[in-house]
Order: sequence, then structure tokens, then C-alpha cells
Amino acid sequence: MATREENLQFLEAAKSAVEEIQAMKAESEEQAVRLKRMQKDLDSETRVVNDTITETIKKRRAELIKPFDSQIGDLQSSMRKEQSKREKARSVGMKTRIEHETAHLTAESKELNNRIKMISSRNGVPGYCNTSLFSIMSSPKGIKEILIFVGILMLLFAVIPIGSWMIWGNKSTLWLIIAYIVCIAVFGGLYYLLVLRLKISHSEELKEIALLRDQRALKKDAIDRITKGIQNDQNDAVYNLGEFDARIAELEEQIGTLEQQKKAAAEQFDTVTQKEISDEILGRNAERLEQMKNEIDAASGGLEALNARLRNAGVENTTRYESVLGTEFSKPVQIERLGGYIRSGQANTIEEAKELYRAGAKLQVTEPQ
Repeated sequence: MATREENLQFLEAAKSAVEEIQAMKAESEEQAVRLKRMQKDLDSETRVVNDTITETIKKRRAELIKPFDSQIGDLQSSMRKEQSKREKARSVGMKTRIEHETAHLTAESKELNNRIKMISSRNGVPGYCNTSLFSIMSSPKGIKEILIFVGILMLLFAVIPIGSWMIWGNKSTLWLIIAYIVCIAVFGGLYYLLVLRLKISHSEELKEIALLRDQRALKKDAIDRITKGIQNDQNDAVYNLGEFDARIAELEEQIGTLEQQKKAAAEQFDTVTQKEISDEILGRNAERLEQMKNEIDAASGGLEALNARLRNAGVENTTRYESVLGTEFSKPVQIERLGGYIRSGQANTIEEAKELYRAGAKLQVTEPQ
């Protein structure tokens, strides 16, 4: 059986072991926080270096490409101007060609117009008889004119009377009949005065005018066909555009040359210069980053060694002291209280001191003589 002094020495040793473990835990936590901060600083510095490399490469590449783009842009602008001049010259030439190839048809159309005007003025035929609307209303020809004629009749004798009746607000049949009567009287009267009456009184003149209008329409169709054929003709040789084509070809060749030079410069930069820039920036920062890595490795090694000692101390504490005291009495203040019971004479053994602690016994301050 252990003596009182031996028990006190055991408790003192257990207390010291626990305090040492606690101190090592606190130091381990502090070193872990410091190591994490060091790693964070290294990551931040590495990002700064990488960002510097990226931005520098981007800037240097843009500086390399910019002169090429500027020259190419100037040449493209000049080429667009030349193309615009060429298109204007082509338009003028095409217009002149159309006027030349349709001159006889245009002259014949003017002659037909003059004959129509002469007939109208000589026989007192109103000028509107020379319009397409009068021709449709008096004697429509073809499907298109017949459809237009029917559409006008539907408008005058269906849409207008029914629409007026609905807008009026009085929906009685009588008002609808009145609306129809008014439209028939007004529009029918106008039709008789402006169309039918003239067809009766100037039938021969209107027939002659209609014949001349048909001839004029044929001339217009011929002019349109010639114009469309010229516009669709892709052969520009007749317009003497060789000077413009030569200048445009020269500009295209210059642009192509610059594009190839730009491509070659970009490839050279991407394969050689880019790596040189990266190596240069990394070289300037390599020593500092390597030092930070070494400090992290040293701190990490120290932390691992400390944690190994902590594990060993924990195993030793569990084997030597907790096996006697139990996990219930694993704090320095608790172990100190057990020693106090023995020093005060309230207990002779550790087990007795443990029972007093569990019972909540007060510690006597003065020891017996």
C-alpha cells in the first residue's frame, strides 16, 4: 500500500502530465492556425504572381497585335471607299446603258402619251379618263383588274353602308335600307356621271385612248424587261471599272499580307514570348515563394513532431495516470483537489480522496499537527 507521500507525489506527477498535455494541445492549435495562415499567404502570393503573368501576357499580346489591326483597319476602310466608288460608277454606267438601250421605247411611249393628250384636248375628254382607275371602272381587263373592280363595288355597296349603319347605333332594318339607298344613289350617280355617261358620249375617243394605253403598256413592259436584264447582267466589263478593280485587288493583297504577318507574330508570341514572360516573372518571385514554402514545410514538420509528442504523452498519461484516476479526474484542478484532501489529512489514499470529491466534501485549509 502506497504511503501518503507516495500518493501526493503520484498526484503531483499526474497533474504535471495533464498540464503538459494541455500546454502541448494549446501550442498545437496555435501552430495549426499559424500554418493555415502561412499557407493562405502563400496561395495569395501565388495568385498574385499568376495574375501578373496573365495580365502581362494579355497586355503584351494586345500591344503586339494592335499595330497590325490598325493598319488592316485603315486598309479595309480604304477598300470600302473604293468599293463604294466602284458601285457608284457602275450605277452611273448601268443607268446610262439603260437609257441608251431603251431610248427608242421611251420616245415611242412619249409619243403615245402626246397622242392621248391630243385626243383628250381635241374632243373634250376629261384628263382622268387616261388613268388606270377609270380604265378598271369602265372596262376591266384580266383577272387582276376584275378583282379590283369587284373589290371597289364591295367597298361602295357593302362595307360603307353596313359600316355606316353599325356606327350610327340604330340597328333597325329600316336604317340599313336607308343606308343602302343613299349609297346606291350617291355612288351610282357618280358612276353614271363620271363613267357611263362618258362611255356613251365619247365612246370612239375612249376606245382610241384605251388602244393607245395598251400600246403604251407594252412599251413599258419592254422597257422593264430590258432594265431588269441589264440589272441582272453580271458582266461589268462594259462599265470600264478596271481601275477600281485593280485598286481593290491591291488593297486585298495588302490586307492578306498583313493578316499573315499578324498570324505569324501571334504564333511566335504564343509559342516563345509567352513562356519567356512567364519564366521572367516567376524568376523574380521564385526566391520569395520558395522561402515561404520552406517556412511552411518547417512549420508543418514542427507541428507533426509536436502532435507526435502529444500522442505519446496522451498514451503515457492514459497508461500511467488515467488507469488509476479514471477519466472522471482528468483536469488539473480536480487532481489538485484530490491532493488537498490527502495533505489535509481528510484522506489517506487516492480512492478515499476520490470518494470525498464525489461526496462534495469541503477541503480543510489547515492540516492537523
